[in-house]
Amino acid sequence: MKKLLSILMFLAVSCGLAAPSSSFARDITVERVIKGAMRAINGEKAPRQLQDSEYIGSCYPNVGPSGDPRDMGRAIQGVSVDEIDKILYVTGNGPSGSTEIYAMRWDSRDPQKRTFLARSGWHFQTFAHQGTSVYRPDPQSRPLFFSGGNAAASSSVSDDKDDLLRLRLLDWNYRHPSKINVLRTWTMFDKKQFKRGNININITPDQKQLIARAKRKRDNVDVYRVWDIQSLLSMKGHGVIDATQSYVKTVDSAWGDKRLDGQAMAYDGKYIYMLASDQHLGPHSISVMDDKGRRILETRQSKEGQELYPNPERAEGESIFFVRRHGRYVPVLAVYVQVMHPNRKYCEFYDISGKLDRNRSRGR
Repeated sequence: MKKLLSILMFLAVSCGLAAPSSSFARDITVERVIKGAMRAINGEKAPRQLQDSEYIGSCYPNVGPSGDPRDMGRAIQGVSVDEIDKILYVTGNGPSGSTEIYAMRWDSRDPQKRTFLARSGWHFQTFAHQGTSVYRPDPQSRPLFFSGGNAAASSSVSDDKDDLLRLRLLDWNYRHPSKINVLRTWTMFDKKQFKRGNININITPDQKQLIARAKRKRDNVDVYRVWDIQSLLSMKGHGVIDATQSYVKTVDSAWGDKRLDGQAMAYDGKYIYMLASDQHLGPHSISVMDDKGRRILETRQSKEGQELYPNPERAEGESIFFVRRHGRYVPVLAVYVQVMHPNRKYCEFYDISGKLDRNRSRGR
């Protein structure tokens, strides 16, 4: 099989199928040629090609010295990038409500430079199931992490549902991966007014604002609130700090009680991006509103991730995050793909800036 893949790679390059000038474009073209050829050999039809999203490679094509993450853990969840040191961080959920975090070398243009570095192993009440953002406002600061609450205190203790309305500031260093320190904890929403559920936090690319979402009890509407990060960090107190009245902006979902961000959300300081996706092989959809509560667009349903593999077991959109590409920040969709024989998990990335622009121009 390896010999066959090498022959296909040679033919793709020799025949000019890998002609794009950049190494990134060449790698992606060759990868698709090989996967297409393997489908043909197996007598399988290629899935419909996606027109709106730009595939920008896998999370970890190079496994590095610390093991192969494709054989580890379970579904990926939150994704964020430290643009200063070019490190990609990915959280994953584990047994009994535990979570972990991975670190990888990141390059937005050349996927072959992405290399797995380390993983934390499973922990309780540190990183959230969904909603984690790396925080590093300047090169002099070390990377820290804002993360939503996690109700699972341990595998043997009853869940702490109040923790789901909290925010943590965490310290984790991939060079010493087994240790996670909780630096600060805040309560972000009043449990008398809001349901105790994952608040799905995100911070803006400029590292200045944090957004969190909770569902209001009286009408079941998702409420999005924005906090100034420096103000949060300057709040005094011990234990769990009350930040329920410290937000600088609040907005109700433009879609009322319809749940649109079951998987993830992101915020660029003006627009709120909400991701819905089926956990098996259903479609993904993205809804966007501005931070004044006005609907901007709803994308057509699509199935990014499924076109890359002949028989995926799962292909679930899990995260939206921002990276720098072509001199600006763009939103990227992360799709968790599971294949069988062998049982492996992949994380595939798509630049969705063009998809959103085209949906906006169509008036959707």
